[in-house]
Amino acid sequence: MGYLSVETALKVTKGESVEKFVDTGVDIIVKDKREFLINEMEKSGGIGYLNSLSNKLGIPAR
Repeated sequence: MGYLSVETALKVTKGESVEKFVDTGVDIIVKDKREFLINEMEKSGGIGYLNSLSNKLGIPAR
């Protein structure tokens, strides 16, 4: 969501047209999906963020 927000804002500052509504998607994180999400985050390099989120939710980090 953050990336798309910045990307859209930059387009506006350059005078480019943008969509009125940008669908950034949504995902509900539940304990059962944790391993899948960890694998996906490791692929994208964002595992540190996921571990931080897990700790905040009281789920032990991997």
